[in-house]
Amino acid sequence: MRKKKKLTIRELARKFNVAESTVSMWENGARNPEMTTLIKLAEFFRCSVDFLVGKSDNPNPKRLKRMQKKECPFDKEHSDKLNEAEKLLTELTYEELKSAVNYLNFLKSTGK
Repeated sequence: MRKKKKLTIRELARKFNVAESTVSMWENGARNPEMTTLIKLAEFFRCSVDFLVGKSDNPNPKRLKRMQKKECPFDKEHSDKLNEAEKLLTELTYEELKSAVNYLNFLKSTGK
């Protein structure tokens, strides 16, 4: 997740007030973050704790379920596109995500 956000180990370590070696050990599986840190990491990366610890392939399962429960049932093609969009959105930087949201709001406002 760190690399997808284009963060260095140093930058992530500073954001979470830990040593660079700690982040490296997390990534190499030599050490696990404390639960409170894991929750903060999940919030920071906008994903589930299960995704961070490798128990899920879906970074945001609750969000996808909410999207799929809308009034209009989705066929497989729509569901596949939602999954693809969700994966792409989780890989964006914060600035890219803001731009994507602005564009989606624009599309919604024009009815396209």
